[in-house]
Amino acid sequence: YIIISGKVKICMGSNKKEQILHIAVENDYLGYECLMKYSKYCTSSVTLTDTQTAFIPKDIFTYLMQTKPELANAFAELLSASLMRKDRKLADISYEPVRGRLAGALLELELKFKDKENSDILLTRAELASYIGSVRETTTRLLSEFREDKIIETDGGSIKVINRNKLIALSNLYN
Repeated sequence: YIIISGKVKICMGSNKKEQILHIAVENDYLGYECLMKYSKYCTSSVTLTDTQTAFIPKDIFTYLMQTKPELANAFAELLSASLMRKDRKLADISYEPVRGRLAGALLELELKFKDKENSDILLTRAELASYIGSVRETTTRLLSEFREDKIIETDGGSIKVINRNKLIALSNLYN
């Protein structure tokens, strides 16, 4: 699939122990890793906003990969970038304190959720915790601290970054 519009969370696991791997946005592809491996259902995709996608049939995708070297190279680059992103995320979860991971994630998610109207991050506390490899209670406590420090504002389920410089400093503090 290719995302025409909207936001989609890519995750592994069940609803009880879900790990969000990535937030996909407009012009991102979904499912190509499993398709190129010839396996089914490596990950799950759940829409976060109204989303429009286009389906690319497996036989057409395979034919294009075999006959268009530039397309095969482009998907090889996508696979490499995906692997590097996952390696970096694993290292962050292993070595970076939760405060730094949350700050970095908020900066990244602000860009992914940015649209014409606003850049509010629309994830639940549990989803945000899953995204940074933490537990909801710790994530909620840190969000409260960030709110008290005037780094973010919250309104119901949305988070708005109001001091990017402080978030950048927090995310760089542990690198």
